[in-house]
Amino acid sequence: MRLGPDTKLGTKATVLGDVPPHTFVVTIPLTDKTTVNEQTIHDIIRYEKPAHTAYALRLSQRPAGE
Repeated sequence: MRLGPDTKLGTKATVLGDVPPHTFVVTIPLTDKTTVNEQTIHDIIRYEKPAHTAYALRLSQRPAGE
């Protein structure tokens, strides 16, 4: 996301992303989802995140060679 000089945050209709307040998204692009231990990723995020926040984990498929 890029904010330019004409961008106004804080207006009534401003929405950043599609998640609830105090929620962040961790996106990990993978060429092979079988090589990652998803539970370990969840454990790391839960350990490191602020207590008042929630999160969503998105593992996205990426073509090999990118």
